[in-house]
Amino acid sequence: MGTGSYETTMLGAFSQRFVDEIEALHIRVRVSDVVGDSHERILDALRGARSTAYQRPAP
Repeated sequence: MGTGSYETTMLGAFSQRFVDEIEALHIRVRVSDVVGDSHERILDALRGARSTAYQRPAP
C-alpha cells in the first residue's frame, strides 16, 4: 500500500445481521506523505454492503 493508486482493499467481513442493524460505519484515515503533508479521508465501510448485486464469497 502507499503507492498512490486508488485500488480497493477488503476492509472486513460483516455478517448479514450487522449490515441489517448498523446504519453507517465510517473510518477516518490520516496519513503523512514523504514531504510532510498530511491527508485525511473518511471511508464508508458499508458502501456496497447492501447492494443486491453483491454475492458473498463461498466459505
